[in-house]
Amino acid sequence: MPERTRTSDGERDPASLYFELFPFAGDRRTDWYRWDYGFHTLLVLDSCSPMQPGSEQYDWLAQQLRSPRRKFTILAFHHAVFTSGPHGRLGDDGEPVEEPIRVARRDWRPLFEKYGVDLVLHGHDHFYERSAYRGVQYVVTGGAGAPLYDFGRAPNPHRAKAEKSHHYCRITITPTRLSLEAVRPDGRVFDSFFIRKPEK
Repeated sequence: MPERTRTSDGERDPASLYFELFPFAGDRRTDWYRWDYGFHTLLVLDSCSPMQPGSEQYDWLAQQLRSPRRKFTILAFHHAVFTSGPHGRLGDDGEPVEEPIRVARRDWRPLFEKYGVDLVLHGHDHFYERSAYRGVQYVVTGGAGAPLYDFGRAPNPHRAKAEKSHHYCRITITPTRLSLEAVRPDGRVFDSFFIRKPEK
């Protein structure tokens, strides 16, 4: 089975260098794109650009989710919908303080649930945390090598697994199953889950 890598722009990575290194990463005018491969559709979004209903990106996302897709749908963007890290801090109103997290949770999350997204991948907080909410798996995978963050006091009642460690995620997709393994640098798997769908 061939391995494939796709990228998501982080916190305003220099655009000229980003697109020079990753020419497949969509239109230089935007930082979002779609990739259909095998049994999955990957939608890469930019949580540092306007995200609200009526924005170009929100309309594009809604249109992509309404259109035909492969069996499994994966989304990737930088800011996490659910996180127990320092970036998940809540304000007095009980909502996330950071605007991209607040908007993703308020405006994008309902689309994920409505259109049957399977997996959402994030960075931003430097650790591993998996949450499950209304049929969608959310994975913060920010442990590629930067200094790790401590878990904060921000409540995340949807957390299924969390670990402060450097790691990578290995995703395997077959006609009936999507599986994710979180792997430490020594090769040990410390979290895994799978999503099964009937063969059509």
